[in-house]
Amino acid sequence: MAVQSEKRIAYLIHTFPLYSLTFIVDEIEIIRGLGGRLDLFGVRKPSSKEYPESYKRYAQETQYALPIHPFKHIGQHLRTLFLNPTGYFSCLKFVFFTSDTSIRQKIKLLAYFGEAVELSGLITTQKYTHLHVHFLFGGALVALFLKHLNGIHFSLTAHGTDFMVEKFLLDEKVKQADFVRIATQTGATLLASFLFQKDRCKLFQLPFGMNVSNIKKHKKAICSHIHSKQNTPIKIMSVGRLVWQKGHVFLIEAAKLLKERGVAFTLELIGEGALRETLEKKISEYGLEKQIVLLGALSHQAVFYKMQSADIFVFPSVSEGFGLVLLEAMASGLAIVASETNGVPEIITEGKTGLLCEAGNAEALAETLFKLCSDKELGKQLALNALEDVMTRFDNQVLVSALYFKMMECCKN
Repeated sequence: MAVQSEKRIAYLIHTFPLYSLTFIVDEIEIIRGLGGRLDLFGVRKPSSKEYPESYKRYAQETQYALPIHPFKHIGQHLRTLFLNPTGYFSCLKFVFFTSDTSIRQKIKLLAYFGEAVELSGLITTQKYTHLHVHFLFGGALVALFLKHLNGIHFSLTAHGTDFMVEKFLLDEKVKQADFVRIATQTGATLLASFLFQKDRCKLFQLPFGMNVSNIKKHKKAICSHIHSKQNTPIKIMSVGRLVWQKGHVFLIEAAKLLKERGVAFTLELIGEGALRETLEKKISEYGLEKQIVLLGALSHQAVFYKMQSADIFVFPSVSEGFGLVLLEAMASGLAIVASETNGVPEIITEGKTGLLCEAGNAEALAETLFKLCSDKELGKQLALNALEDVMTRFDNQVLVSALYFKMMECCKN
């Protein structure tokens, strides 16, 4: 049931849209379906190669801070200074006198301040009652500056790398926010360890989810498909950016060990990134060209079709905030092998909805994959359990509704 509201929400994502941000697109559409009046903002506009054609309309409706036009930007600074000199100088004080920041970090802060000034005429309290920001990177600092300049309240969604790796001014970002949505209890505990006691109450633990309506409608057919799989060789797949956090190097080493044990398999890696050349060299060095294929970045629809034909989904990450792709694998009827890292055990229940293994350990990963390759009935039972679990615990309609009503509560204060 739609909840009509005159209150408008501004959504800020640094670079939007992107192939990897399907879950944010879904979130936006659910909020709009609930009656939320929501406008999109970004810092950098991606090239058309960075998102699927179906997301073109989101790129067209998003208003961006960059590129900055020098003379226009100077005028925007003067306008902002004239309208709110106290807020303007408060921002400059924060940039130059924040303790424990290096010269390089002060320059970064100055850049974020400039981006906030560019958006300050667009994201105002006259137009919006709330601002929500995805990721605790620079976009969160832009929101912090906008609060000084315009007085607009904001909330944040934390994802993982944005606070596990880059901890720059985390405490200040959370201090200034109304709340921070975080997907796992493990992540909430870690993030809380960086915060003052009085700010820990701002953490709002709420899992990410996916659209399960079609899964529920076609549950019988998906179950039948799980029971009927007879792939020879066994089809294994993995989806993720080709960066160190995703653990692909360990996966390729595990594949080498599987081949040495005589397992007949193929492995498709979907994703693009800085480690592609390194991985290609590893594949060639181990003589795995017939087993492993690097498919590059694919559309969400193409990934979905690939999942339908696979047997096992492997998630070898060494650092992960949540792992949304695990939900896709659960919904697609795949047996799952995942690293026991960060919040992953809150998604995959060991021995029930998947198998977990030590992160960063190629031998452990190979042994766990061998177990599933050797016992197809176990794989089918895990897949059936995972399908039921994703429908029960990760319904995005329910989860995003909770997030939206949390924002609406902030608007009342």
